[in-house]
Formats: sequence, structure tokens, C-alpha cells
Amino acid sequence: MIPDLSISFLVFNNETILYDNLWNLVEALPSALSCHLYVIDNHSKDNSWQEMERFQADFEVNKADYGHVFLELVANTKNVGFGRGHNLLLKKLKSNYHLVMNPDIRLEGKEQLASMIFFMEQEPEIGLLVPKLKNMDGSCQCLCKRNPTLLDLMIRRLPLAFLRARQEAYVMMESGYDQTMDIEYASGCFMLFRTECFQLVEGFDERFFLYLEDADISRRIKQASRVVFYPHAQVTHGWYRGTYRSPKLFFINILSIFKYFNKWGWKLW
Repeated sequence: MIPDLSISFLVFNNETILYDNLWNLVEALPSALSCHLYVIDNHSKDNSWQEMERFQADFEVNKADYGHVFLELVANTKNVGFGRGHNLLLKKLKSNYHLVMNPDIRLEGKEQLASMIFFMEQEPEIGLLVPKLKNMDGSCQCLCKRNPTLLDLMIRRLPLAFLRARQEAYVMMESGYDQTMDIEYASGCFMLFRTECFQLVEGFDERFFLYLEDADISRRIKQASRVVFYPHAQVTHGWYRGTYRSPKLFFINILSIFKYFNKWGWKLW
């Protein structure tokens, strides 16, 4: 049977949240949808794999309650990066829809995914859909963006009041985040693809180890179909902002910026 939905759940050093968030995901999968859930460990250095196995053992004990879900654990022998980690499944996917999500996502009941898929069923020209993303306190994360310029990426780190209007325009604040709308740049933390579109663009560009691979795939999906923000479904996103704490991740981010503009053309402002 072809699953209605496949899910790529990529893990890297997420031991503290992994078990609970996997159960949150499984319990949020509507029983009317058949689902193949791939949990991929990107060679974590903590106890993430052990937490994945603990979840698998408990899932099997309760399998009768989740007959619509097929669970598969995947172990990478090294950290291959975000895009390549998700692309490992690219050729084997047989689903109608494919969800790429981060471990720090929590869904709010079974109606969220059902609502997204139902909407995409009514709008066949949509190739990628993202819901409203919320902080833990319920406030909105403004992560829908316009295609970035170099200025847009740089001023995110500069607390300059006179640049605030530019930054608000970049993250589409004028939209109010309360209406369905086409967007240029969707956040990679939660992306619901039409599987055939994900495969048509050959998944993520693996030259991006981390960062801006979501901007890149949004542009490529948009060349063939629509990229849509759908606020009538909501998920909570932990959003750890690793580049603000790690010099290594900051350096990787800079490399991704160069790769992005070398590919799409340098646009300074």
C-alpha cells in the first residue's frame, strides 16, 4: 500500500526532547492517514540513538493502537548535514505527501496535519506548504521570508533601529501572519511537500551542509509549483538558534551564504 504520508525526522544530539516529541508526533497522526515515519540519526554524539530505540520498543508494545504508522530507524555513520540527511530517503519515497521536520517541533492534535493535507488536496498546484509556527509561549514565529539579499542576512545580527523596517519587510510582517499566502522562502523546520514535487527537484541541494538549504529548495519548488503559508494549521517550534551560540555553526552559516549567492546571483540589497 502506498502511504498517504511519509515523514523524515532528522535527529542530531536531541536526546533531551526526542522521546517525548516522537510520541507527540505519532499521537498527532490521524488514523485515516497511512504513514511511514523515518527517524534518522545523523551520527549524534549524545544518547539520541538510545532514546530512539527506547521509543521504538515502547511503540512496538503499543503497536495495536498505531496500525496506520510504520516506524523505521535509520543510523548514519557520520553527520552528513541537513539536506543530505533528508535526501537519503529521496529515491525510496512512494507516498503522496512527504513531511520534513525538526525534532523540536510539537503538533497540537490530529487536526493539524489532516488540515494541511486536506487543503493541499483541494489545491493541487501547491508543491510545498508550511503552517503557522509558534513559540513555546504561543507567540508567532515570523519565519516566512522574501528571497534574501546579503543585507537581509547581515542585519539580522545588528540591533539597529533604523533597519527594523527593512527586517520586518523581509519576514513579511505586513501580512499579519493570519491569511493564506504564497511565499518565496519557507522555513526548513517543518515543510510539507507533495512527494512528486520533492522528487522532481531532486530534494535538497547537498552542497549546503546546513542553513539556506530551505531558501534554495523553496526557490526551486516555486519554479514548478506554489509555495504556500497556511495559518489555519499550527505547530510549536523550539527554535534553538544554534548560530548565535556556536562559532562553528556561525562559520557554516557564512559558507552557506556564499554558496547561496554564488548559485542564485549576488544581490546586495
